Amino acid sequence: MYKFPRSSYAVKFFVVLMGLCFLPIAVPAFAASMSISPTSINYGSHPVNSGVYYYVTLKNSGSTTVQISSTSVTGAFKYSGITAPLSLGVGKSINILLKFVPKTAGTFSGTFSVAAQNATKVSVALSGSASNSALT
Repeated sequence: MYKFPRSSYAVKFFVVLMGLCFLPIAVPAFAASMSISPTSINYGSHPVNSGVYYYVTLKNSGSTTVQISSTSVTGAFKYSGITAPLSLGVGKSINILLKFVPKTAGTFSGTFSVAAQNATKVSVALSGSASNSALT
């Protein structure tokens, strides 16, 4: 039977290094984090051109400043109270006005979104309907 020579420290070191290459590496989560509340709004049924509105609150719930890069809205809705780019400090929040502005009768849906360079995008689902007659 053949006896293998004792391995050198260099070989042992190499084996340990190779083993370290296969260890999982933890990637830290975003230190910046934002939340929005509420996450959905149903405006109900209103007359055309009624301009019903709600407020949502955007909050920096992380441990570093959020760098807001863009805001957008789709559907028969408008927003005000925020303009990108914007820095939102730790623990700070802002109120954003979301307005339902139907120009024709029908059922509408849309989304308001806020994106940041260093945090996950947040959105609010929007819905509402409009009729040509005034509600009593």
